[in-house]
Amino acid sequence: MSRRRGPLDARSADWERAVVWTAGLLGVAIGLIALLTGGGLFGVFRGRRPLADPLALDWLGAHPTGARTAAILLGLLLLLTGVGAVFIALRPEHHPDLVFTDDSRDRLVITASAVAEAVRADAEAIPGVSRARAAVVGSTRRPTLRLTLALREGSDLPTVWTELDRGVVERARRSLGVSVLPAAVHLEFDAAPVARVT
Repeated sequence: MSRRRGPLDARSADWERAVVWTAGLLGVAIGLIALLTGGGLFGVFRGRRPLADPLALDWLGAHPTGARTAAILLGLLLLLTGVGAVFIALRPEHHPDLVFTDDSRDRLVITASAVAEAVRADAEAIPGVSRARAAVVGSTRRPTLRLTLALREGSDLPTVWTELDRGVVERARRSLGVSVLPAAVHLEFDAAPVARVT
């Protein structure tokens, strides 16, 4: 199990990150061009011109129908993009059921909750783990295991990690019949019990 922190520890947000980065870089580029133009880098005449180009305003005045149509289409495009972004951001996380078939075409379906419960029980058997939560996310072809372990005070972290890596995750990988089973592991530490003074 790799210790590299990647996109497994949270729901994949690659699309949302790409949109935010693109909008941010576009805003920085426009601001930088405006700053350089206003400073006279591209010529004093360009720096003193009004923000709304008179030639563009004249063209829009001469073609009001085309300008309105283009503005409406641009607005609809931005609206659809925004609504699509909201739906993508709010989509439920996928918990795949695993389907196994044999030569006689018999099918065995193991639900994601059953796999998660088995992995949770296996993880809670590790010495030093007080409780565990598990979930199987991703797709049927590429399932991903997400684990949250709560450790008791004084737990031996290297031992817990070894048991988790070579025991729980490896058994889950073999049981699911996949060659690779990515796993995101969150470790939490139980608070020490507070001593009461009487």
